[in-house]
Amino acid sequence: MNWIELQVRLHREAVEALHYELDQMNASGIVTEDPKDAYETEGRPFGVLPADIDPDVDEDEVLVKAYFSEQHSRATIEQQVRTFIDTLPSFGLRIGKVKVASDLRPEEDWAHAWKTHYHPIRLTERVIVEPPWEPSDEKVDIRITMDPGMAFGTGDHATTALCVQALDKYLIPGQKVIDVGTGSGILAIAAAKLGASSVKAFDIDAMAADIAKQNVEVNGVASVVDVGTNHLLQGIEEGADVIVANILAEIVIEMASDAVRLLSPGGALIVSGIIEEKKELVAQALKREGIHDIQEEQQEGWVALIAKKEFV
Repeated sequence: MNWIELQVRLHREAVEALHYELDQMNASGIVTEDPKDAYETEGRPFGVLPADIDPDVDEDEVLVKAYFSEQHSRATIEQQVRTFIDTLPSFGLRIGKVKVASDLRPEEDWAHAWKTHYHPIRLTERVIVEPPWEPSDEKVDIRITMDPGMAFGTGDHATTALCVQALDKYLIPGQKVIDVGTGSGILAIAAAKLGASSVKAFDIDAMAADIAKQNVEVNGVASVVDVGTNHLLQGIEEGADVIVANILAEIVIEMASDAVRLLSPGGALIVSGIIEEKKELVAQALKREGIHDIQEEQQEGWVALIAKKEFV
């Protein structure tokens, strides 16, 4: 069987949004080749394990490969992706010199691509994410197994790292957690392994939710993590001590009211997927809902905000 390999070169700021769109297009797998993955970025305490790097590649240019079954139309896929990328500047995202192309690849080439470009990633002092075929020999307390061929969110993006680092810092064992837009389930799994007593994970996409359930099972936390479909936090009544969401700024703003409503007094709202230019808009939305204790973390041009709800 052959697979359509879509190749997109664009600015790193747009990668997170593109991953989400490809997931919505039902891509069967996504690979990201980032030149910065070959070394630890200045100011970043934990990075991808060493890999080869092409010195001629612009460090802000990232190659994203997505795989679709041969039954899809290559022209339609390319056009849909180009149209989507053209909308991103209106959200404040740089797209750079975009190049979109596609080709047919034998299935064995696709399988090899995952193993070539995905390696263990240390996210905090005690958390590492690793593919099933390359377990890390590093000594850590928490290991998360993720297959990059499964769904959006495998730990190789700065926003995921920011969220896991915040969970590691602010989550108190025994607390209840909600993960909004769970994707692959990586944040829900991290929360469970960091000691959460229960995790409710939601995604609007049923396929993503199914994949998250599989990853939850693989990581042995099915007794703690409950995955379901839902649009953000609409209709959710059971609150949580920690709410985490790795989504775009505009979506964080949309769900701000529900997030604050569901957050327990003294609880923490952790949000990432926010670019520098949008962080103040998100902070203002949270302040309108009565949240004023807001801390900020940054990594590779991305921002995470940690908002603490005051005790009444």
